[in-house]
Amino acid sequence: MVSSHIIPIISIIGGFAIAIIIISLSIYTEHIRKMKMIEKGMVPHEKEKEGFDYSKGKGIRFGALLIGVSLGLLAGAFIGRFLFGQSDWLAYFIGASLFGGLSLLLVSLYQK
Repeated sequence: MVSSHIIPIISIIGGFAIAIIIISLSIYTEHIRKMKMIEKGMVPHEKEKEGFDYSKGKGIRFGALLIGVSLGLLAGAFIGRFLFGQSDWLAYFIGASLFGGLSLLLVSLYQK
C-alpha cells in the first residue's frame, strides 16, 4: 500500500516534470523549424522580444487590478466570516470580481 505522504510528493515532481517536458519540446520544435528553413535557403527570423510597454498605462492597470483583487479577497474573507460564519468560496469570488472590476473602472476614469 502506498503511504499517504508519498502521493503529494509524486504529484509535485510529476507537475514539474510535465512543465520541463513541455518547455523542452517547444525549444526542440523551434530548433527543427529553423533548421528546415536553413536547409531550404531561407533566413529564419528571430522572434522579436516583446517588452512591457509602459507608455500605454498597462502597468498602472495591472497594479490596480492586483490591488483590487487583493482588497476583494480581504473583503470576501470578512464577509464570509461575519455573514456565513465560515470562509465561503462564493464570498471570495464575488469580492475579488467586484473589487477587481472597480479598480479597472477607476483606472480608466483616471486615465481619461
